[in-house]
Amino acid sequence: MGYLVHIVISASNEFIKWLGLDLERIPSIDSKCIGTQAIISNENTLSWQCQALRSHSRSKVATVIAVEATSRYCIIFPNLPAMSMAQFEQELTRRWLKEVLAMATDSGAILPENVSGMKNQFNNTSMTFSSVIPHINN
Repeated sequence: MGYLVHIVISASNEFIKWLGLDLERIPSIDSKCIGTQAIISNENTLSWQCQALRSHSRSKVATVIAVEATSRYCIIFPNLPAMSMAQFEQELTRRWLKEVLAMATDSGAILPENVSGMKNQFNNTSMTFSSVIPHINN
């Protein structure tokens, strides 16, 4: 049986505009600094802060930078066409797996003959996604 991991995509205003979405902001406990709450990663949750960089506000193509909340590991997606959030979640998962496998083999953490086993374990992990806007400014 696989694991269950909750993936949080913390989206900047520009990322949301690029995707054409309308998301709720994270509520503030003390009603101050609404929309600026910190995100975290732990054993059950993996949080990614996502920002889209476009050459102009009407561009349907963006370079997306996804930064993991705790390690600050970055995945850069150059020249992505506008897509749905579900498509971005698939793209993030695909790239994350590719980079995890490359890092594990390059570092010697796993042998090349064990890549398929690690890939199977990753693919058997149940992932649920949620998206939020924690920032007031881009």
